[in-house]
Amino acid sequence: MTEDKIVEPFIEQYDDIRRFLSGRNKIVIGTMGPESTSSVQATKYLCENIGEVEHYELRLFPDFKKLLTALNNDSSIDFALVPSAYERVTNFFWNINLENCLNFIFPTPKYGLVCKEDFALNQKLPLTVATCHAVENIIEELSDGYIKEKDVKRLFTSSTTTALQEVLAGNADLAVTNETSFEAYKDKGIKFIFRKFNTKILWCLFKRKEH
Repeated sequence: MTEDKIVEPFIEQYDDIRRFLSGRNKIVIGTMGPESTSSVQATKYLCENIGEVEHYELRLFPDFKKLLTALNNDSSIDFALVPSAYERVTNFFWNINLENCLNFIFPTPKYGLVCKEDFALNQKLPLTVATCHAVENIIEELSDGYIKEKDVKRLFTSSTTTALQEVLAGNADLAVTNETSFEAYKDKGIKFIFRKFNTKILWCLFKRKEH
């Protein structure tokens, strides 16, 4: 059937990666940390559901650029997991030493705008909003249109967790962050404002090519 052509490559990848993993006692998967990022949640989901291997080790990197360098040059890391929303994911796809060996869908935690509990939203403009590049364009949507683009000064970070850390450090008024990051720091006097939502992301697993 025609419809099978769409899913066939995904099934082939899944079968190939299970054969590749078969008989291995341990593999190391790298992704972007810290622990509360969406990338870590997706990596844990993969490890829990792929089977075949008894032990999975997660190795966390401060950004995907360093992860790419590690996978390219360090034989102690077997795989890299990268979201398709990463603005430079093509650097992985077009690296001649790597291959995209698996793709799967996993929803992100809910994202929203976080500030300190004593922050008054109307106290100053423009607002400094810490955000990673992948979610920089949803600030106005997260605020239901209350915060306009002209009133935003962006402070770019490597992840939604580090964005939250910028609020805690006093370098940003608000942060675009996720619920898992919030849970890790909720005792630091922070709160979500406005709405929260999540999305389904295609996650891409890469490994070095076999020669």
